[in-house]
Amino acid sequence: MKNTKRFKSDIYTENSLTSKKVLIKLNFFKIVVFAVLISVANIVVVLILKDNLPPQVPLFYGLALGEEQLVSTNWLTIPSILSLSIIGINAFLSAFFENLFIKQTLVFGAFAVSLLSVITTVKIIFLLGSF
Repeated sequence: MKNTKRFKSDIYTENSLTSKKVLIKLNFFKIVVFAVLISVANIVVVLILKDNLPPQVPLFYGLALGEEQLVSTNWLTIPSILSLSIIGINAFLSAFFENLFIKQTLVFGAFAVSLLSVITTVKIIFLLGSF
């Protein structure tokens, strides 16, 4: 027969664990939403400022010097689109894991990718833009 006697401390512990889980999920959700907003804002900024940029910009720095690095101005949205897809994949995967460390790694990794794509795009805009 199971002992069903409960102490007040057990109830407080269960409630605090539940509230911590809710707060963690809420914080992760806020970080994911912030990362999505950063990426979307980056896309909007590129589309607004494309008239102030030359028709071709260097995006693929890993390729050999010359024409291989140059792309159309509209292609500056590609880093943000890729970061949006990585945010979506990581948010989807973090929903399936129970381990808090893995969830944190996925969420903050998605945020870092979003931030790095914005930095890349902003550096190109400031380098080549005529304001």
